[in-house]
Amino acid sequence: ASLASREQSEKTLIFFCSDNGGPENLGADNGELRGEKGYLYEGGVRVPCIMRWPSVLQPARRVESMMHIADLLPTLLMAAGVPQSPELTIDGIEQWSTIRDGAPPKREEVLLNLNPFQAAIRLGPWKLIENGKTSTNATEVDGKPTMELFNIENDPFETTDLASKEPAQMQRLLRRLDELRSQAVPANIPPNKQPADFKVPAVW
Repeated sequence: ASLASREQSEKTLIFFCSDNGGPENLGADNGELRGEKGYLYEGGVRVPCIMRWPSVLQPARRVESMMHIADLLPTLLMAAGVPQSPELTIDGIEQWSTIRDGAPPKREEVLLNLNPFQAAIRLGPWKLIENGKTSTNATEVDGKPTMELFNIENDPFETTDLASKEPAQMQRLLRRLDELRSQAVPANIPPNKQPADFKVPAVW
């Protein structure tokens, strides 16, 4: 209403997104999605995103392709007509053409988390979860170590673990997870605190 009163509605992109799934102990309801905030099942990592820009975006349109919050910066730069500096290295992928025009998705991979006690990664429809019952803030594995594999496109509620039935996919995702683990700085959670002289890299 405030934008409309200033005749700015057609010129303004409104964006809403949660940063994680809801915490069930505080009354959140993640529907049929498994898990909640602090865990790597879909209930903890799949979030709502709503965009409104009447003069640019088609109303009531759904985008089902995989996106990551890191994509927000290059996407908004593109929406605003601001060229991205070739000297700027960022993790995000520009998704504006997918959102606005329905162009083919540009992201095939999302690293959901990676620390000494649990991890998860998506490659296309496949999702590998290491120690899914362990919280992302845990300092040890909760129970016996586990590896689970799900086809999220066919099974968004993560009801069927395919780890034993899809060994080739398991190995593919494990190799990629190992590659990323070899590149990662130590997780900043106890007992793995960053040393006092640790400096954030100039380019992530």
